[in-house]
Amino acid sequence: MKKILFALPLLFLLTACPVGLDYSPGATGTEVVNDNLSGTWVLDESHDDHEVRKVKFTKIDKYSYAVEVLEQGEMYALETNHLIMYQTKIDGLNVMYLKPEGENKYYLYQFEMKGNKQLSIGDISLLDGGVDAVKSTQNLRDQIQASKNKEAFLALEKSLFNKK
Repeated sequence: MKKILFALPLLFLLTACPVGLDYSPGATGTEVVNDNLSGTWVLDESHDDHEVRKVKFTKIDKYSYAVEVLEQGEMYALETNHLIMYQTKIDGLNVMYLKPEGENKYYLYQFEMKGNKQLSIGDISLLDGGVDAVKSTQNLRDQIQASKNKEAFLALEKSLFNKK
């Protein structure tokens, strides 16, 4: 039984499918977003198994971006290509969270700017209780903080995007 319980989170990590959450990891619309995200970003690799291959960020105000998915990968599962992006920082980890148009869920990613022309984006795994344990924004933040230094979290693949 323990082997099955261990395999379920591992299966989630390997499939890398983000799950929409009812809670955001930050105070939506109150934290300043990174100015350098504006523009069109293209995946550095030619793999079809990524969720997004080309995306455009347009700043709405100092707290949010409009995001348009210009080219989907095979793993793209949302019903819309239009999202709103917010960001927060959790114990040094940059987190972007996206809310799709017409949906009341949040999708989380870790990100890092590499200069002004490269953007690294990776999934966020909740390794301390999982999605079912998320009952509030603070609880989600606590789970991310508890997970972010674990070996499985650090081993998550990150995608590199170049600004065009």
